[in-house]
Amino acid sequence: ATQSLIAYWAGRPADAAGFSARGRAELPLGDAGTAGVWLIALEGRALAAIGEADAARVAVDEADAHRETTGISDLDRMGGILTFSANRQLYYRADTLALCSDKAAAVPYAQAAIDGYEAADTSNRSFGDLAGARTALALACISIGDLGRADGALAPVLDYPIDKRIAGVVASVRRVHAALVSYQPTRDLARREIIERIDVFTRTPLAAVPS
Repeated sequence: ATQSLIAYWAGRPADAAGFSARGRAELPLGDAGTAGVWLIALEGRALAAIGEADAARVAVDEADAHRETTGISDLDRMGGILTFSANRQLYYRADTLALCSDKAAAVPYAQAAIDGYEAADTSNRSFGDLAGARTALALACISIGDLGRADGALAPVLDYPIDKRIAGVVASVRRVHAALVSYQPTRDLARREIIERIDVFTRTPLAAVPS
């Protein structure tokens, strides 16, 4: 799963899909825990990124079904990266649907992920995944012409300090930038203002970010 995640954010979604498929094949029968859910969700998002939308939609539904039947493992009890939370799964579904061009359908899942993360205690929050959910919502809102809501979703991410501008966050923000560049009408003032703020956000090179 970790190899799949790294490959995805390195711009190699086909490799990401391959790693997640390998991980699923290696899970023991009757495996309890959310690692299996994570692998399926990873594969779905990666498939969406390479244009296999139908397979991606099947995968996100399969991830939901797997969560219903799996138990809690020792790794889940440890928490952190070792557990795949319900909020994170909502974010992955939203991101997958947005990549499948089902952007309007992504809206409720992205909003639910945002609400869930904001209500969670500190130990169950993830600034990276929250940023991903916010950018997925922004993409969905741009697709339906609601730039005001897109701006509201993205604004907290653009306020992230430099040490939180990790590769995945920056890549997600750049997706929003690409959607705005192709947005019509091109003379929309709100569109231009968001683009300018994204340009400022991404101007600091990743090499300057403390490790």
